Amino acid sequence: MRSASSLLVALVACSHPHAPPPPPADPPEVGDDDPHQTDIKPAAHVVGEAKKFGAEEMCVTHGSMHGLHVAESSMRAFARGSHGDSGTLSFTYDGPTKKVSHLASGDVREQLGLKLRAEDGCNLVYVMWRFSPKPEVVVQVKRNAGKHTNDECGTNGYERVKPSEHAKVPVPDAGSQHVLAATIDGDDLVATVDDKVVWRGTLPASARDLHGPIGVRTDNVEASIELSGPVGERDDAERCRSRGAD
Repeated sequence: MRSASSLLVALVACSHPHAPPPPPADPPEVGDDDPHQTDIKPAAHVVGEAKKFGAEEMCVTHGSMHGLHVAESSMRAFARGSHGDSGTLSFTYDGPTKKVSHLASGDVREQLGLKLRAEDGCNLVYVMWRFSPKPEVVVQVKRNAGKHTNDECGTNGYERVKPSEHAKVPVPDAGSQHVLAATIDGDDLVATVDDKVVWRGTLPASARDLHGPIGVRTDNVEASIELSGPVGERDDAERCRSRGAD
């Protein structure tokens, strides 16, 4: 016969069945204080892949931009990490700038366009949509061997390229949106405005050994812009720090 104390223990055990094991603890959240945290970086863009370049990737070498808006009368910039054989410039035209900038010749020209293979301010290809004094798309190669800054070359070395095919272009209305695009394939260059071919021709041999990113040039044009093109192999960070001397 069990003792009274043994019976009491048995009764207590029956009134408190074994509880299920507690659920496993949640894994710790990854935060700034987690010593095991690893930065998750976005996938790098592949060389040749099409990309839109944000304001933080645009290196302004002359004038200024506010975000991707140009209001200064003269501006030059290039896209870091871009390949210079192809570019697309989408923009909303706001009208002429309040301040007027003169070219070295003294002429006043309202224009914006693409810089291709832009090694520096002395060696590159320009594809410019001129609004005034005469609306047209003009292609020029600027080549100054051994010179790299505007102080060294100034306005020297320009060669206007004659097209084999061209079409008239309009003067944009204020508030209108447009797309200027250009591609170099071998020695051939084709430029389009709003998906219509407006210039086709062959570049001179002096453009063959140019290597640089794509960029934008504006003169007396206020606009919001977006530049896109293929990714290149170089970041051009050092050149950006030195402002490229356009």
